[in-house]
Amino acid sequence: MRRLRPLIVPEASGRIVTVAELKRLGVKRWRLYAGDTAMQMVREAWERPIRRLLRAEAIPDDYFEGALFLFNMMFDPRELLDLHARDLPMDTVLAIMKDAYLGALRGWHQVGTSHI
Repeated sequence: MRRLRPLIVPEASGRIVTVAELKRLGVKRWRLYAGDTAMQMVREAWERPIRRLLRAEAIPDDYFEGALFLFNMMFDPRELLDLHARDLPMDTVLAIMKDAYLGALRGWHQVGTSHI
């Protein structure tokens, strides 16, 4: 596995810090910044596709961190499998979730705040 790069946390001067310190600093989405391996893997896998989607939707790049957070929340495989278990074909599940994700990103952009 390739070495994952540290993520920048403005409130912590760009260094990797403990979860307790991130909480003390009031940083939200701390798993994204605390060097959480699973979150870094999600970021490594989905950063380029999410950034391309933001560009295609004319949503500024400032929205990336929140878009990644939203993606991780909405496309949790356990939740997708739960929807599939309700007799929905997986392609239908993915189409519903894709449209919901795009709708959430568009609505969030319309509100005009670049962070969640």
